[in-house]
Amino acid sequence: MNAGDVIVGVLIAAIAGFAILFGLRSRKPETITRVRPTTQPIATLAPPSPQTAPVPASQQSDEVISSYTQSEIDILARTIWGEARGEDYDGQVAVGIVIRNRVFSDRDADTYRGVVLRRKQFSVWDELDSPGIPQRLRSLTIQDDGFEQALRIAEDIVLQKISTPRRFVGVLHYLNPDPRFYAGGNLPSWTNAASGSFEIGNHRFYRDVPL
Repeated sequence: MNAGDVIVGVLIAAIAGFAILFGLRSRKPETITRVRPTTQPIATLAPPSPQTAPVPASQQSDEVISSYTQSEIDILARTIWGEARGEDYDGQVAVGIVIRNRVFSDRDADTYRGVVLRRKQFSVWDELDSPGIPQRLRSLTIQDDGFEQALRIAEDIVLQKISTPRRFVGVLHYLNPDPRFYAGGNLPSWTNAASGSFEIGNHRFYRDVPL
């Protein structure tokens, strides 16, 4: 290889080097785009809120009473007042329990109104047996002596706040045993067929009276 060839090779290498260097400097640098964090979450890790379950009746406030239940309390209170207004608290509760026993028995109506207004069952609602008393019961207000207590007792009985004592199981009848209230001074014949009886106040309560 002569000197001319060497010079030509050097020149070619130099030109190639300049071309590469020039190309690198003239290339536009790549732009790196930075993604800004969003303020809106893409997803949540918290589970969805469950739907509110209905509150069981046993956990509801005592203040929440349906109009139907209130009417049952009202008719029971008026009956307790009429039948046992001269009795103490226990005597009035006893009358209320017997009426509730009838409601839940298969021998009578299944409502308090149906039980107490049944013909010839509760004398205070019988105009022929107790003239003027049914109208008096209908006109009772909270201002009448003893009616507020009768209302409280009736509410506790209807809402099952007062349980049924063991000796009241099967008790569907009661009466005032004073013979002066009965023709000839004789108690009704059905009292003889009862399996047992006991007294509270001025009333005698009878268990398992046959139909």
